[in-house]
Amino acid sequence: MRIPSLVTVVMLVCIGSAKAAAAPDSIDGAATNYVLPGCRTYALMAPSGGRYSSGTALRIGLCYGYLQAIADLAANIVCFPPDATIHQAAAVVVRYLDNRPERWNEQFDALALVAMRSEWPCKPVR
Repeated sequence: MRIPSLVTVVMLVCIGSAKAAAAPDSIDGAATNYVLPGCRTYALMAPSGGRYSSGTALRIGLCYGYLQAIADLAANIVCFPPDATIHQAAAVVVRYLDNRPERWNEQFDALALVAMRSEWPCKPVR
C-alpha cells in the first residue's frame, strides 16, 4: 500500500479550505458541475498555461488537486500507465463526463475515479 505523500495531504487540505472559502452556501465546490469547467479548461490549455480569472484558476486548481489525489491514493484501483500525466487524466475525465451530463450534480471525485478506472482498469489478481 502506498502512503500518501505530504504534498497530496497538503493538497487535500488546501482543496477543503478553498472550497470552504470560495464556495458560498448555494455552490457545492465538490460537485461536478462546479469543478468540470476548470477541468475542461485545464484539459484544453497548452502546457505553458495561460492567464485566467481567479474563479477559473480556482476551478483549474480544484480539478488538478482532485485528479492528483486520486492518482496518489487510488493506485490499486486505477492502473495508470507509467507515462500518464494529470493533464491526460483531465482529458479522460472531461470526455467521460461530457457524455453523462445527467450526473453533473454528483460529487466530482467519485465520478473522476470511475472515469479514470474505466480508462485505465487494473487487471484482476488471481
